[in-house]
Amino acid sequence: MQNIKKTKSTVWFKELRDTICTEFERLENEAPADLYGDTPGKFIYEDWLRNEKNGGGGTGGMLRGRLFEKCGVHIPEECSGGGFLKNAEFIFQL
Repeated sequence: MQNIKKTKSTVWFKELRDTICTEFERLENEAPADLYGDTPGKFIYEDWLRNEKNGGGGTGGMLRGRLFEKCGVHIPEECSGGGFLKNAEFIFQL
């Protein structure tokens, strides 16, 4: 049962991340080039690890764009399979 909850929470958070990132990229694409420059930003995703004794890590997406100078959407490992949905921490930075 615990693995089912982990799988469901992992899928849910990844879908949420993808939805958020898609919307930021849509706004980047719709921003007028004459006001914001020629090339819209796209998210680049990287896995990350903490260098602490308790470990941790996750996946981070960073967009450096013309409308949004810097936009990050990160999912800690605790959300993406290492914990339950009710205890999950989703970090959204703009």
